[in-house]
Amino acid sequence: MINKNIALNYGDSIELLIRSNKLFEDTEIKNLKCEVCSNYYHEKLDEIFELAKNENFKEIKDKFSSTPKTFGDLLFFSFSDQNDKKYVIIVYDSDELWQDPELLKIMET
Repeated sequence: MINKNIALNYGDSIELLIRSNKLFEDTEIKNLKCEVCSNYYHEKLDEIFELAKNENFKEIKDKFSSTPKTFGDLLFFSFSDQNDKKYVIIVYDSDELWQDPELLKIMET
C-alpha cells in the first residue's frame, strides 16, 4: 500500500519549500501558480530577480527561456497569503535526478 503522505505532487513540494522559511511556517498559501520557467544563468541572477520582483514574467520568458538549454532551471511561482499580500518565489531545479528543488528567493511584490 502506498503512503499518501509520501506521494507529493510538485505543487505540494513547492508549498513545503515556502513553509521551510520561518516567516511562512504558519502562513496560509493561496493561489499558488507557476508563472514561468527559465534557464538558470548564475551571472544573470540579479537581473532575473529584479524582473521577478516586478512580476515581469513575459520578459523573463523571452530573455531566458529561449536561450540554449542549461543543466538547471528557474521556476517562478506567485502566491498570496491570508492577508492577500502577494509574493513571488524563485526555485532552482537541476536536471540531476538526485537533487531536490531549492528555494532561492521569496519576494513580496
